[in-house]
Amino acid sequence: MEPAAHPLDVLLDVLLPSRCAGCGTARGQLCSGCRTALAGAPGRPVRPEPPPSGLPPVYAAAEYAGPIRALLLAHKERGALRLAVPLGAALATAVRAALADLGPTAANRPLLLVPVPAARHAGRARGHDPVRRLAHAAVRQLHREGLHGRTAPLLRPVRPLADQSGLTAPERWRNLAGALAVRPSAARLLHRRPVVLVDDLVTLGTREPYRLFTSRAEYRLSLRHDTADLKLLPLGARLGLQDREALQRVEAKRGGIAAVREALRGAGLPARDLPEVLRAHAGHSPEQALRDPGVRMADLLPFRPQLAGSPWLELAELEVKYEGYIRRQAAQVERFRRLEDLRIPAGFDYAVAPGLSSEARDKLQRIRPLSLGQASRISGVRSSDLAVLLILLRKDG
Repeated sequence: MEPAAHPLDVLLDVLLPSRCAGCGTARGQLCSGCRTALAGAPGRPVRPEPPPSGLPPVYAAAEYAGPIRALLLAHKERGALRLAVPLGAALATAVRAALADLGPTAANRPLLLVPVPAARHAGRARGHDPVRRLAHAAVRQLHREGLHGRTAPLLRPVRPLADQSGLTAPERWRNLAGALAVRPSAARLLHRRPVVLVDDLVTLGTREPYRLFTSRAEYRLSLRHDTADLKLLPLGARLGLQDREALQRVEAKRGGIAAVREALRGAGLPARDLPEVLRAHAGHSPEQALRDPGVRMADLLPFRPQLAGSPWLELAELEVKYEGYIRRQAAQVERFRRLEDLRIPAGFDYAVAPGLSSEARDKLQRIRPLSLGQASRISGVRSSDLAVLLILLRKDG
């Protein structure tokens, strides 16, 4: 049986109006654009780099980035339980892709989805088991499509697991090796069935040091390499490290991006003769339509032909699509700057603090920072953990 959701999370999820958990712009927990992006998740085989010996075929519904990442985190860490249905439908696409590669024999036999169990303390802190919830939703979607199967919690933890989010690939391997065991009752269920092991995140590794570094940065949306000159070159010019010509180039770039955005803010899209991808945006400005994850700048050029050939189209598109995230992150940065000196009581008990990730709880209990600012600089303590700490400190204060 699935663990019960935390009552407060359920109440907030149902009663409070919210913005889209994926893009943060539209009203409602899941906007039409993010729903479309999730429904279009392709389901495809993926391989870690380098693949460990003996790894079975691995399939993923979508890349863990952008709105998909935000939706998964909202469901997993913030108790947005209604997202389980669309996320489970996306998971079902990966399951279908796996069955298709196994051949018609597998598709004709009852399927078994085995969720990777959450660590006990993580399940207690979250109030639900997100992976099992997604597996149930995926099975229901597969049933609607005529594929028969069920979920079965056939794995059990045999020792405590550390939170995987802050670990390197070798550390993850050591953390998981021998940590799970098959339940004795599993043999009967496993007999002559296709089995799919389900988790919410597959780590593929990376060969790019830049991407590895920025993926661990707390405010990585502000670290894009293609806009570094817009932020840093004016500072260099004031210090005498850049000449006037370089400053003129960067100002021309800034002005070019602004000009593209200004053109996109003009008259709305026509109500008729729109391509399928734009029909939901009839009457909206092209800039509003571009915030939809399924819309690309190329879709809008027929309605703004004067922009064709501009070298700033891609940068303007990225700026529009990530504007809501960046604005929200900037506000978060400012809030934590103001809270830099908020003191944490010496006897604060992190072990019983609800809502903290496993890694944060372990590190905070061991390091025992004196202030929220110090806690924010501990590797593995995420902004969501700091938000939880802030709520608890205000409550106790």
